[in-house]
Amino acid sequence: MTTATTNMATVVLTLTEPDESADNLKQKVNDMTAYCRKRSSTLISHIQEGYDNDWWQIDKLRAGLK
Repeated sequence: MTTATTNMATVVLTLTEPDESADNLKQKVNDMTAYCRKRSSTLISHIQEGYDNDWWQIDKLRAGLK
């Protein structure tokens, strides 16, 4: 997801490139936005699944809990 975000920033910066059409740029940004949303949703679902199945252990010391 970090790579996709970096790539999106690069695509936006190419707006100043004379050979890049606005429609092509818009499509690239839309595609990357959809990818980031999908990855975010998948990650959140995985985290919730881990909580539901007790896959995660909380390090109380690092979490600041007693």
